[in-house]
Amino acid sequence: MSQLRKRMPIVAVLLVLAGLVYTLSLDTSTPVVIVEEDDGPAPEVQAVLDTTPYHDITYTVGSIGLHFALNEEGRWIWQDDVSFPLDEQGIAQLAQDLEELSYLRSIPFSDDVLMADYGLEEPWGSLTAMRQDGTTLELLFGDASADGTTNYMIKDGDVEKALVYENSWMDVLSIPIYDMMVLPALPEITSETLHRLVVTTTVDDQEVVTALYPVCLTDGTIAWTTADGVMLENYPTLLDTAVGLTLERCFSYRPSQEALTICGFDSPVASITLSYGEDLDNLETFTFSFGEQANDTTYRYTCVGEDTTIYLVEEASITVLLELAQGLSTIASTADSQ
Repeated sequence: MSQLRKRMPIVAVLLVLAGLVYTLSLDTSTPVVIVEEDDGPAPEVQAVLDTTPYHDITYTVGSIGLHFALNEEGRWIWQDDVSFPLDEQGIAQLAQDLEELSYLRSIPFSDDVLMADYGLEEPWGSLTAMRQDGTTLELLFGDASADGTTNYMIKDGDVEKALVYENSWMDVLSIPIYDMMVLPALPEITSETLHRLVVTTTVDDQEVVTALYPVCLTDGTIAWTTADGVMLENYPTLLDTAVGLTLERCFSYRPSQEALTICGFDSPVASITLSYGEDLDNLETFTFSFGEQANDTTYRYTCVGEDTTIYLVEEASITVLLELAQGLSTIASTADSQ
């Protein structure tokens, strides 16, 4: 027994050494991967997903259909082009309105009361909204009431009766997709931070580039001088126009080359590049290119920077810029002919 006790410490040491040798003999070239548990969406995203009744909405008006869905970040996206900068407010409100929707009364169909009487035999539009659990709401749209405040609808395929709904929530259905776009933020340029205006026009298929610099005259008005000292005093509103340019809405997102050609961007009527900033040695630049007048001549097609998206700008707001471009191209043409 005493011999066994004497051997126990030796055995323990041997076991420790054996364990150490085994550990060192393991292949340590492959790291141990710790699988982290997926905590799911961030709390604010989860709140949106939990409180939004519908997660997928498709509606058709005539031949035009639009499909929207919530993505994993809890944002509504246009399914035809998930990169489209969608203003979510209208669709988010539509989802909420649909959840709270209730009909005012029902009208059973009979031999004397027909679907066609309410515009439901050939509906002008439809909507399908899917909840997170997979259940859906389906609506077919018929005529409006005489006072225009309600619409007749068929819900979930029930063709036995028409339902009468208030229709104020339906306004969003008539908004074109490009009118749902979040327009790009334009730089904040002031009369104090604008230092140069470069106008590019085309004369006889050749680009003519003219740099203009604002000059404050003794009477407080602003004139413009070219790089070689020629003074232009006939454009008193040019400065305010240049720093006040705004986009009205999107006309075409990701247009084809054919669309760009039709709208006049193969050879723009004029391009205006604004150089601005507080640091004269490190000015920033921003460019507007103006194409043809739109079909609605209130507007003109416009591109911003390198983006080929076509926007609309009010024709009246850029009249002085177009007159300037035309004047500069006339001067350039006259100079070339001499």
